[in-house]
Amino acid sequence: MLKSAAERGRRSWFICHRRELIAQSVLAFDKIGLNHGVISAGYPESPRSQTQICSIDTLARRYNKVNRPDLIVWDECHHVSAKSWSKIKSFFGNAFHIGLTATPWRLDGKGLGDHFDEMIMGPSSEWLIDEGYLSPYKMFAPAEPDLSGVHRRMGDYVKSELSNAMDKPTITGSAVDEYLQRASGKRCLVFTVSIQHSQHVVQEYLSRGIKAVHLDGKSDKQFRATVMKKFHEGDIKVISNCDLFGEGLDVPGLECVQLLRPTTSLSLYLQQVGRALRPIYSDGYDLSSREGRVNSIAAEPKPSALIMDHANCAAIHGL
Repeated sequence: MLKSAAERGRRSWFICHRRELIAQSVLAFDKIGLNHGVISAGYPESPRSQTQICSIDTLARRYNKVNRPDLIVWDECHHVSAKSWSKIKSFFGNAFHIGLTATPWRLDGKGLGDHFDEMIMGPSSEWLIDEGYLSPYKMFAPAEPDLSGVHRRMGDYVKSELSNAMDKPTITGSAVDEYLQRASGKRCLVFTVSIQHSQHVVQEYLSRGIKAVHLDGKSDKQFRATVMKKFHEGDIKVISNCDLFGEGLDVPGLECVQLLRPTTSLSLYLQQVGRALRPIYSDGYDLSSREGRVNSIAAEPKPSALIMDHANCAAIHGL
């Protein structure tokens, strides 16, 4: 759609909400030969380009100062109900709007019907696996956590109570045991409840001689880029994160995920396991050279993914 619009002289935006997703999009556009600019901090401006990859945070500050688009494609469009997103969408109400999401559900109950006219269903995960677009997987669920004292708020577990229930040496130790038994030496991404929980997980991995690093949304960008590169190269075996690697992000080199974050949100569950279901190990990016430059990482085939569910997610949401 974006390439066709550019060929007809139409101005288009592709809107993302994280720096890493901007980088992924730059690579994807380069691969199909779609000339583009980037509206995001750290990237040189190219206002003459008909197609722009945009950061939602940057647009929130500049949307009334840039050339109006004819077409806007929204990545992870289930966020459009958020204030900054909906403000931009309303401002450009005369443009055509296309929303993309693998998880069109919101725990707050806000629908997408206020923002889009029709929903076009994509293929199922089962079909995508059968056709080779997603990786087959093996899932292990060692134990069910005790969440009897954890309440719910706005549809999901209360985070502070959930962290207390999951951030226990017995659970963390069991998770590392499972990794050593099922995935020793593999590159693993761990999903945790809180920053402190994630840091404790990393401490346990390190105490067992496994190279592990914690990352979250506040981690230094250059440090994050370096960690991603070392993870792909195998120098780091485990990345434990809190609210960072959920939506849409490719993690170069990833072989398995470990779920230590129970959730009643089907969207969050699918986003977490989806990180491991990319059918290749890599086809990623390297941001460690300098800001604004993206280098691709060569692709490698992956036979299957491994999912270790310590959060009872599969029992709640199914396979």
